Amino acid sequence: PQDLTSRFMKLAKYNTSKGNETCGVLCGKLAKNKFHITSCILPPQTGSHNKTSTYGEEKLIALQESKGLLTLGWIHTHPTQSCFLSSIDLHTQFSYQIMMPEAIAIVMAPTDRRCREGVFSLTEEGMVVIGNC
Repeated sequence: PQDLTSRFMKLAKYNTSKGNETCGVLCGKLAKNKFHITSCILPPQTGSHNKTSTYGEEKLIALQESKGLLTLGWIHTHPTQSCFLSSIDLHTQFSYQIMMPEAIAIVMAPTDRRCREGVFSLTEEGMVVIGNC
């Protein structure tokens, strides 16, 4: 959806106000040979100022399967940092991209005056480097 990031930030508002990260899984479908993000699912999670951990993945998978949704990437906040992929984020992105090369990572950094949101993926070289790390 065009308003994906603004809707996500509304859901992340409470955690963001506390300086804690929030994470969502980007889901969608393949249509006319293109991937389309149609949903963002926020799984159960715990967060801090520099990381978030999700749990209950089996329920997330069951929900995606029941709706016919593919995992197309992830979105998360950096409530107190700039817009970039941290070392932890790079490894998380690797795990998404190894399953789906087209997977993306969106970072929302509401306090970064230069760049409040960014879309990232690893290059082929990046995949090799992180895969060997």
